[in-house]
Amino acid sequence: MTDQSKMPTEYDYRLAVLHKMVEMKPVLDPAFEHSLEKHTFKDAFDLVACGKCLFFWKGNSCAVLEWRVFPVGKTIHCLWAGGKYAELLELYDGVAAFAKTNGAVAMTTLGRDGFRKRLPKAGWKIAGTWFVKEFAKGESQ
Repeated sequence: MTDQSKMPTEYDYRLAVLHKMVEMKPVLDPAFEHSLEKHTFKDAFDLVACGKCLFFWKGNSCAVLEWRVFPVGKTIHCLWAGGKYAELLELYDGVAAFAKTNGAVAMTTLGRDGFRKRLPKAGWKIAGTWFVKEFAKGESQ
């Protein structure tokens, strides 16, 4: 019989994940520099801390992900990621396995144009293009 007092609690697990996220802040920070919405590490940390997002890592690479639910089913979406490309692909494989076992039908992400050439070689398909029309400050409808 195991000693229940020595088993980690969910709190212990969540605290360890947040600690790891803080350790990996320098790896994740470049993703926020490219974020059109101007999110910060604090925004991502708060989302993971309150349980709205998940944090995964492998070696020196990491990603912040969220569940999304659509009529076609549940997907896991990578909001921000950082690290070495090959390591990220391995991380994404692990995330995909986790997502499948939790009922996901797909994994999605957005990325810079450079990923247009790279991700399809890793089994991703381009599902569209993200367009933005920014408005000048004070411009109203």
